Amino acid sequence: MTEPIKWSNAPDRTSWGASMRVADIEIDRDHTLTLYCEASQTAKVDAMFVEVERLRMQVVACGVVALADTPDSAIEARKMHPDYRSDSLSDVERRVDECIRLRAEVERLREVAEQALEAMEKATRYMSNSDYIKLNQTIDATRTALKETK
Repeated sequence: MTEPIKWSNAPDRTSWGASMRVADIEIDRDHTLTLYCEASQTAKVDAMFVEVERLRMQVVACGVVALADTPDSAIEARKMHPDYRSDSLSDVERRVDECIRLRAEVERLREVAEQALEAMEKATRYMSNSDYIKLNQTIDATRTALKETK
C-alpha cells in the first residue's frame, strides 16, 4: 500500500456512533478490507500503515542486495532511499561482500592450482617411471577435484 488511506465518515447506522471513520483498503484485485476507526485515532492508523510499508520495503531491499553477485551489481543494488536501510540490510551487505570476496579468492586459488599442476607436469620429465605414474595420478585427481568446484 503506497497511497494514503482515504477516510470517510462511517455510516450513521454503525453501533459506534458518529465519531467513527471508515476506509476501504484494497487487499488484491478481488478483495477489500473495510477498516473502522475512531476519528481521533486515524492519524495513528495512518502512521501504522506508513510504518508497515517502510518495513516491507526494508525486507525488499534485503532481497535486492542479496541477489548482487559482482562488485558492480552490489554497488548498484545499494542505491536506495535511506528509509529502506536497516541493521538486517547491513548484515546482508556484509554477507554479499564476503561471498564476492570468497568467489574471487576461489578463482585466484584455482589459477594457482592450475599453475602448480603445470609445473608438476613439467617436472615429470626428470622422474623415474614409478614416481612419474604416482605424480600423474595425483595431477589427474587434483584436476578432477578442481573441475568439480566450478
